[in-house]
Amino acid sequence: MDEIDREPKQPMMIVYEGVAMYLSAAENKDLLQQIQARFGSVEVLFDVLSQRSTDSTSKHDTVSKTSAEFKWGIDQSQDLERWDVGFVLKREEFYLQHFLDDLQRLPPIWRLISRIFPLLPMLLFKHSGRIVGLQVGIQ
Repeated sequence: MDEIDREPKQPMMIVYEGVAMYLSAAENKDLLQQIQARFGSVEVLFDVLSQRSTDSTSKHDTVSKTSAEFKWGIDQSQDLERWDVGFVLKREEFYLQHFLDDLQRLPPIWRLISRIFPLLPMLLFKHSGRIVGLQVGIQ
């Protein structure tokens, strides 16, 4: 963070993708508070998993083949606002719903289930992963 040269009042967005789920809740909170203390008002974009997805690292198609593990998930993005008075949820995008448009990405059993009950995978997995836009610092 010390190497970032930012002019005063210059708009800034920070993106950390593919990181949050490998940090604990305390580590994520600390990182966001450090960003806020260092840069003031900025928007931070990051991806989060649901708690259920976090609990099933061993079933993840790629992570299960490594020694990595998911440490943190959150079911309600609004809960992030309680981490600090300066945190405001600005947006969230449920990106997994787009994967359901390409049934070949699903395991065979889920391809069959989605043909019989087309809305079931969406209901079960839509909230599993999302991108959160969190405003940190007072504007």
